[in-house]
Amino acid sequence: MRRIWTAETDQTSAIAETISRDKDLTKDLISAAGVPVPEGREVNDADDAVEAAEDIGYPVVVKPTDGNHGRGVFIDLVTPEAVRKAYAIAVDEGSGVLVERSIAGSEHRLLVVGDKLVAANRSDLITVTGDGRSSVLELIASQVNSDPRRGESELHPLSIIRIDTAARIELERQGLDGDSVPAAGREVLIQRNANHAFDCTDEVHPETAAIAALAARVVGLDIAGIDLVCRDISQPLASQGGAIVEVNAGPSLLMHLKPGIGKPRPVGQAIVDNLFAADRSGRIPIIGVSGSRGKTPVARLLAHMLHLSGLRSGLACSAGLYLGNRHIQNKDAANWAGGRRLLLNRGVDAAVIENGSRVILGEGLLTTAARSASSPMCCRIRKTSPPGTSNRPAASITPPGAPPTVPRSMSFWPAVRPSSTPKTR
Repeated sequence: MRRIWTAETDQTSAIAETISRDKDLTKDLISAAGVPVPEGREVNDADDAVEAAEDIGYPVVVKPTDGNHGRGVFIDLVTPEAVRKAYAIAVDEGSGVLVERSIAGSEHRLLVVGDKLVAANRSDLITVTGDGRSSVLELIASQVNSDPRRGESELHPLSIIRIDTAARIELERQGLDGDSVPAAGREVLIQRNANHAFDCTDEVHPETAAIAALAARVVGLDIAGIDLVCRDISQPLASQGGAIVEVNAGPSLLMHLKPGIGKPRPVGQAIVDNLFAADRSGRIPIIGVSGSRGKTPVARLLAHMLHLSGLRSGLACSAGLYLGNRHIQNKDAANWAGGRRLLLNRGVDAAVIENGSRVILGEGLLTTAARSASSPMCCRIRKTSPPGTSNRPAASITPPGAPPTVPRSMSFWPAVRPSSTPKTR
């Protein structure tokens, strides 16, 4: 059994997640591996931020060292005053502030799963055009947020645009605010980043895809969202001065599943394929025991035989729940809930589940439809007592590779652990 929560799995390293949250440390690690990153450093205060900006050369980017979702990120700052304002906001969004050289081009998000690029999305500037009558807020409502693809829920691939602190600074640079009325035909820039709407997976240059996969591998993430800035994603980064600006753990999948424009990408399938190698199905042997009398002794005997064979056996029966020789539950476990507890236990190599007819009809089975040819093991219950004696069930196990003979009384279930559909965020 494997575990997954949105874009994190049981293979996602906690250390790698911690590294990815520290943008300065991430830059040091991936740049040492030859990944292009923007020049910059962490600063101590507003004066130090201005000094760093002047050393690097304007325009610059000011952002928190450990922020996310684009909060507190200010792009293309060209004056000391703008740097000071940006620092005052960015410092409240994280534990430190970075000043970096601003990279020319569009922001892209590349999704890497298991050292492979599986999807890519391009961001675009958000602008409105003045009509000489409406305020900036009214123009945003009528020209941007009226798009049916924008909304608050996961059903909407694009988010609602609001005038936050970054947008206010952007408007101030243009001599405007939310209540200003731009002249007819004037284009007003509202937001520069975090507007990923266009799928561009098929355009990514192979060299750029390899660099993104390298960045994820250096940080140690099995699933990573790589943010890079460049003019043309179809060209190598080196030829256009592009750079990777962030490596994100637990990246959003929605932009790839439901892009605003372009082809949806099967990123969930890519994650599942990465969890299970081609030669592993995620299945374990399951023996189902059913009948009118004597089910529990047969089930316990089978579980004991599995245990003696070296497998870590689990048993759900009327006498309770067993893991190997440990009796972990005394109450009746010959039901759906008891079987589910076994299949959720990653320490179980083979399971024996007792189910009576009432449980089967009332609660159902945990397993999929029977396919005898692919079963690693099966159990059949048949009456063996001679006429005139008490009828008691007996069991036999069909070993792997043997051609199974399937009588009507045989209970046979292929083994599969229960799982849920991966969530997105």
